[in-house]
Amino acid sequence: MRQLFVFLGLCLPIGVASAQTFGEITGEVKDQSGAVAPNAAVTATNTDTNASRTTRSNEAGIYSFPALVPGPYQVKVEAPGFQQMVRSNIELQVQQTARIDFTLTVGQATQTI
Repeated sequence: MRQLFVFLGLCLPIGVASAQTFGEITGEVKDQSGAVAPNAAVTATNTDTNASRTTRSNEAGIYSFPALVPGPYQVKVEAPGFQQMVRSNIELQVQQTARIDFTLTVGQATQTI
């Protein structure tokens, strides 16, 4: 039994250390008036690997990408009626929470016939 505790005691720090190798990108999406923009599509792309994840802002305009591999990222926000916004050259570090907020501007009205 003592050997089991010693083994678990040695393995636990390894598990904790491996869980601390990620970073997070989070932020808030608003419009020009300062009102929150819920349900905006947000995509984070690792520009080294082209791996991307997509989420949506919640009812408070908040989005989050937890457990991202550190590296260079681009974050894109899209919402109906607004211009697409992109932030590039976001260098995410180990255990970093990068806060990237967006203020959307009204897009031009277009019509397709």
